[in-house]
Amino acid sequence: MVSFNIVNYIRRCCGDMIIQKKDIHEMSEEYFFDNIYKKKPIILTGIIEQWKIHNFDLEKFGELYGNKTAPVRGSKKDDFKEFMEVEVSEYIRYINNNTEKWYCDFPTDYEEFPNLLYMYSVPKIFKNNTSAYNNSELHEWLYLGSKGTGTPFHVDIKNSHAWNALIFGEKEWLFAEIGQDYLNIKDENKCLKYIQKANELLYIPPNLPHKVVNTQNSLCITGNFWDEELEKSYEME
Repeated sequence: MVSFNIVNYIRRCCGDMIIQKKDIHEMSEEYFFDNIYKKKPIILTGIIEQWKIHNFDLEKFGELYGNKTAPVRGSKKDDFKEFMEVEVSEYIRYINNNTEKWYCDFPTDYEEFPNLLYMYSVPKIFKNNTSAYNNSELHEWLYLGSKGTGTPFHVDIKNSHAWNALIFGEKEWLFAEIGQDYLNIKDENKCLKYIQKANELLYIPPNLPHKVVNTQNSLCITGNFWDEELEKSYEME
């Protein structure tokens, strides 16, 4: 398997798909919409450092939210939809002995965490004639996971775009080709691999199959959004 973790760009495996890394302040909207949008993933920097949550570590997250109750789910393919609720402090207490690979994730407007929405700001470039709401529900999430947790191969909901902002930790991403049947990926060695580091925000275009594994204890904020016309069509269904 080919590993990608260099400063400027990464190019291998999945057809002509490229993962570039760019500072958001050095990239024009014209470049993004002409070359990246709907076409391929990109790593963006210079964003997370501006967020209130950017300097959180596991201890600080526990101090602020440890007494809150949050859902956790299985992260293995066969128990991905199994849920239970625990106190965040309990999840953190066992995070280094999480043999069942429980993964803590919930919407950022979850009622137990009323101030979380104010801890980050979605980049303007993702809000140009788009909506993060589908059927009146906000599709932005917080994920706290121990090493080894993650999500199996999937594409994001209803042809949505996605972004993933890593606050701390490290994630391994595997990408197939856009439109590939993710349920029948036989050889992961043919996938593009990227190791995401803290303070990197990854944009994922619609219908790009991907798998994510936390290679360290990790915290991220992630979101989905739709082009406005497409989002309206789903609301009419």
